[in-house]
Amino acid sequence: MENLDKIVAAGVECFDDIDDDCFKEMMKAAAFSLMQQLREEFIKNDCRACGGNWTAMVLSGIEKRWPEYYDSMPDKRYNFPEVVKISDNKLIAEYLLQHPIYD
Repeated sequence: MENLDKIVAAGVECFDDIDDDCFKEMMKAAAFSLMQQLREEFIKNDCRACGGNWTAMVLSGIEKRWPEYYDSMPDKRYNFPEVVKISDNKLIAEYLLQHPIYD
């Protein structure tokens, strides 16, 4: 959720003069929908099944999609929330590079 809030905050800053809670909720819903789509594509295209080990599955996707980043990750035992946060941050950064909020 923290990552979604960053997208929402960045999007909402574009509309500083609009003080509408309904609009902000719509932005959150749109960000959530986008994040779900980015995650689904990442899992489908980049991750490989690892015998029910979801952490290993997400790590395999990070290794495939961002090999330089994967190689720079500390050698430690990661838990599922950690790897999801890493992949979410990378997906958001990649998306924002391709679709900048500001022109």
